[in-house]
Amino acid sequence: MTSRASSPSSTIPSHPLGGTWVRNRQPTMCIRSSSEMVGLRAEKPPPVMRCATDGEPMRLSLMPRKSIFFAKFSEHASNSLKAARALDGLLRDFTDVERQVRDIRALEHDGDELTHEIIENLNAAFVTPLDREDILGLASRLDDVVDLAHDAAELVLLYDLREVRPQAVRQVEILVSAADGIVEMMNGLERFQGLEPHWIKLHTLEKEGDQAFRDAVGELFASETDPAEIIKWKDLYELLESAIDRCEDVANIVETIAIKHA
Repeated sequence: MTSRASSPSSTIPSHPLGGTWVRNRQPTMCIRSSSEMVGLRAEKPPPVMRCATDGEPMRLSLMPRKSIFFAKFSEHASNSLKAARALDGLLRDFTDVERQVRDIRALEHDGDELTHEIIENLNAAFVTPLDREDILGLASRLDDVVDLAHDAAELVLLYDLREVRPQAVRQVEILVSAADGIVEMMNGLERFQGLEPHWIKLHTLEKEGDQAFRDAVGELFASETDPAEIIKWKDLYELLESAIDRCEDVANIVETIAIKHA
C-alpha cells in the first residue's frame, strides 16, 4: 500500500485519542502593526485647508456671506452714479473730450470688475441671501447702466459731437437722478426697509426720460436739415434713453426682491 502524504494544513494521528479521531489545525497567525501592538490606532493626517488660487478649484462656502453681495451692489451703484455724472459733465462741456471719455472708460472697466466679483462670490456660495437669479439680474442691470453711459461717451468721440444741446442735457440730468436713486436703494437693500419710495422715484424718472426722448427726437427732426447730424444725435438720444430704462430695470428687480422677503 502506498502511503499518502499528510496535508500541510492538518495531520491525522495513526492512533485515535480516546477512541475519537482528532484533527490538529495549524494555529491562525494575526500579524499586527507595531502601533496596534502597543494599543495605538493609526489615524489619517488631518486635512489641510487651502485657499483657492489661480488654477485651483474654488471651495464652496456653506454659510452665506450676506455683506459681500450687498456691499458689491452698493459699490456698483456708486460706480454707475460716477459714470452718469461724468457723462453729464461731458455733454455740458466738450473741452478735452478724449480725457473725459478716457475717465468714463475707466469707470466702465471698474463696473466689469465688480460684476465679475459678484459672479465669483455667487459661484462660491452654497447659500445666498437673495435668489441667484435676482443677484445675477442686479449685477447685470447695474453693469448695463455704466456700459450705456460709456457707449454714449464713445459715440460723442466717434461722431465728433461738439454742440451743447439742451435735449441731451435734459436726458443726462434724468440719468444722474436715476443713478442717485439706485445708490439710495442699494444702501437700504440689506435691511429690506424703506425701498418703496426709491423704486417709485425711479418709475417716475423713467417716464420723464421717455418724454424727454420724444421731445428731443421731435425737435431734432423739426430743426435739423443735415441727415448726418440727425443720425448722430438720434443715436445719442437713444443711448441715453436706454441707460435710463436700465435704471428702472434695477428698480423692478428690487421691487420683486422686496415682495419675496415681505
